[in-house]
This record gives sequence, C-alpha cells and structure tokens, in this order.
Amino acid sequence: MFATDSSSERATSIEDYQNTCTEFISDISSDYKDWVDRYQLGNEESSKRKDSIDNVVKTTNSWIRNFCNTIKKIDIVMNDGINKMAENTASYPFHFEVSINSIRRYAK
Repeated sequence: MFATDSSSERATSIEDYQNTCTEFISDISSDYKDWVDRYQLGNEESSKRKDSIDNVVKTTNSWIRNFCNTIKKIDIVMNDGINKMAENTASYPFHFEVSINSIRRYAK
C-alpha cells in the first residue's frame, strides 16, 4: 500500500498521506476562490463564498488530521471537502436540508 523506496512519490505512511491531502485541499481552494472571482459577484456575496471555502478547508483538514487513520477515510473526507468547496463556489440552486442527529452539515 505504501511506497517502499525513498525515491517514490507515493506516501510512506498514513501521516505522510494526511500531509499530502491537507496540502492538496489548501492548494485547490485557491482555484475555487479564483472561480468565485470569475463569477463577478458583488463584494458581499464573493466574500461570503470565499469565507465558506476557507471554512471547508479548515474543517476538512482538521477532520483528516484528527479522525482519519486509514487511506479510505482520508479519501472520503478529502473528496467530501472538495465537493463542499465546489458547492460553495457555485452556491446552491435549490434549497434543501438533510439532518442527521440534528446536524445539517459539518461545515457552515
């Protein structure tokens, strides 16, 4: 599952994979913010969406570091974070809520 040689680009441990994925989430967030700028929204709406993206990055990276102890868990949380950033970039065309244990989403 992990790389056995030091010259490989594959992760050598769970911690290494966590670091790679949290860096990826942080890096890709700037691309989502650039898309918000392309929409040429008002300052308030643009700021709101960018703040939401920042919150998703913070929460996703926190979950990866604190709760993900397998590659599968890391991938699930990372992919959910990417989806949440996309949702906050384009906004929500329809309003609907899903509640589990009185919680609507892990990121506001």
